[in-house]
Amino acid sequence: MNYKKLLIFSITAIIIFFPNNQSSAYFTTAQNEILLNDGSGLFLIEYSFSNKKNDISMPILAQESNSKNRSFLEYSIFNSQGETVSGKTTAIVLSNAQILDSRLYKIPKGTFGTFTLAVVFTPEIKDKKEKYRLEVTSLPFDFIGQAQLQLNPSELQYYTTKFLRL
Repeated sequence: MNYKKLLIFSITAIIIFFPNNQSSAYFTTAQNEILLNDGSGLFLIEYSFSNKKNDISMPILAQESNSKNRSFLEYSIFNSQGETVSGKTTAIVLSNAQILDSRLYKIPKGTFGTFTLAVVFTPEIKDKKEKYRLEVTSLPFDFIGQAQLQLNPSELQYYTTKFLRL
């Protein structure tokens, strides 16, 4: 995603999610890709969540999958042809939000929680000509005691990085 698209999305998100009577907000704020020395890449996706009326819980753990497991943020690694790629990944969601238990962050109502999905990826088959990107495929969250929710695919399309050649 280029910066112009990100700016347009951010402005749209602010207009949609912050009108005077709106009570919740969720959007991605930054994406980064970093080449590591061992042929691996570090992918980072930052995002924020808030709700005026409800406490929110969100997963700490992340896994490469598309099974819609509510205990995990889920992601996939894609190549430049749009195919999922096999490899070794290690991932976690980082935040300064309160930890409810070993699997959930808590965002108190009326406050913003900021998060960073950090994924280290090493492709199974090394190809110096290939490029890779990270995409979030499932991002569940709960209004604690009220509802179990997740972002829709149309919202998740912005939770992706640029391509990185490893």
